[in-house]
Amino acid sequence: MSTSLLEEIKVILMYQTLSEAFRNVRRGIQSQLLHTSETTTLTLEMVVEWKRLIEMLRKQVRLTGEVQSLHQLFALLHSVVLYTETLYMLVKGAVFTKGPTVHIAVMFGIMSVNHFIRFLTKTIMAQRITEEVGNF
Repeated sequence: MSTSLLEEIKVILMYQTLSEAFRNVRRGIQSQLLHTSETTTLTLEMVVEWKRLIEMLRKQVRLTGEVQSLHQLFALLHSVVLYTETLYMLVKGAVFTKGPTVHIAVMFGIMSVNHFIRFLTKTIMAQRITEEVGNF
């Protein structure tokens, strides 16, 4: 569980870093455009450098997606299994209330909500990166 949590934190930090990098590059380009329009003209070298920065960031996004895809697929599969187990335990606990089934179902329910929140957080972070990429 702790390894999984550390992996989730790593993913979220990677997504935040990439989103912030896109935001900073966009701000830098806008700032440079404002200053060049007042003092000098826009040069081909400036545009090529901006393009190179954007391409490097897009490559980082692609590589991050490739690194995380298999782990996220298994995390999603684990969540589906956990949700199914929770539903089974709840139905079984509602029909047969003898034993610790209800307590186990509550525990599985809490774990399911935890997985859902973690999955939702990563999805929101990935959406932010997509929006930042779309801003270029």
